[in-house]
Amino acid sequence: MVLFGGSNAGDSIFYNDVWEYDGVRWTPRTTVNAPSPRNGAVMAFDPGRGRMILFGGYQLAGAFPIFYDDTWEFDGLTWVRLTPSTRPVSRETATFAYHRGRGRLLLFGGGRAAGSVVLNDLWEWTGTDWQYVNAISPPLARWLHSMVYDSGRDKLVIYGGLGYGTDLNDTWEYSAATQTWSNVT
Repeated sequence: MVLFGGSNAGDSIFYNDVWEYDGVRWTPRTTVNAPSPRNGAVMAFDPGRGRMILFGGYQLAGAFPIFYDDTWEFDGLTWVRLTPSTRPVSRETATFAYHRGRGRLLLFGGGRAAGSVVLNDLWEWTGTDWQYVNAISPPLARWLHSMVYDSGRDKLVIYGGLGYGTDLNDTWEYSAATQTWSNVT
């Protein structure tokens, strides 16, 4: 497992370090050309390219947040900032998972400024560019939610999170074959 960045509890110090967990212990890794320090970025492994892909996050400049819409690739030593022609709007605390059926990473939701902006858009990372997915019946906008890929059923599954001023405890599944979200009760 690979961990990038974050911040302390008061958001006064932001990090851009990399740690790896081998099932027993956390080990810091020395890297080259790391992204700027940030919290709330999403990162997932792209097995087709053999690289970790990082998107977004934020940090504070004084009392004001700076939100990122940049995409980075990490090979275990060196970070490379990618320059896709299309990209999602800046955000933090979205979810990002590899969809084996599509052979792509999918990004859902997230927000900005402690939930003053909350999103419910879905994007695919093709390996070189971002593509917006015009999905049918998307869940309510949310941030701080969880998402995994269920390989047995070839679906993305999201749970919970925070909406506009409300805690969400719902479960949704996304079928890439039909580009449809379904609420699971």
